[in-house]
Amino acid sequence: FQSLTLGPYRLVHSGDVKIYDNLTVLPRAFVVPNAVVITDDSAALTALADPNFDPASTVILASAPSATRHSSLVTPHATITHYSPELVRLTASGPGYLLLTDAYYPGWIATVDGAPVPILRADLMFRAIELPAGSHLVEFRFEPRSVKIGLWISGITWAIVLVLFVLLGIRNKKANA
Repeated sequence: FQSLTLGPYRLVHSGDVKIYDNLTVLPRAFVVPNAVVITDDSAALTALADPNFDPASTVILASAPSATRHSSLVTPHATITHYSPELVRLTASGPGYLLLTDAYYPGWIATVDGAPVPILRADLMFRAIELPAGSHLVEFRFEPRSVKIGLWISGITWAIVLVLFVLLGIRNKKANA
């Protein structure tokens, strides 16, 4: 068994199977200074496949109020401090676009320092938000409207059932008296 290293990889385990670590992989959450808006998915896919595209410096957004170029003397960073299925909490610095490489899916809401911000579809499948300059606490929460509507409908249904039981109980007492 000969060790084979092609490109930016580091051997992390050698046995029956060799396991390599990709040293150039981007983290799960990171901040980029540039964004471009490409509304057509096939054009966005073409842009992502372009060898000159650098995902560490530019994000492709499906829509945005304004795709801008941010410059700063501070190197932006993002650190995940809590990760669970329905809550992702990060500390991040801007300015720039915070890209969270989790699936873009309806029902997620985001806040920056407690204030709601829009979640943008990034690089066709991920979530991004625009960050102002400075250090921030960012939260992504899964709070789909369908669950809230379902709870309201269930609550109203149970209230109706309770009222019907009470009315039927009163009616039965009068009939037995």
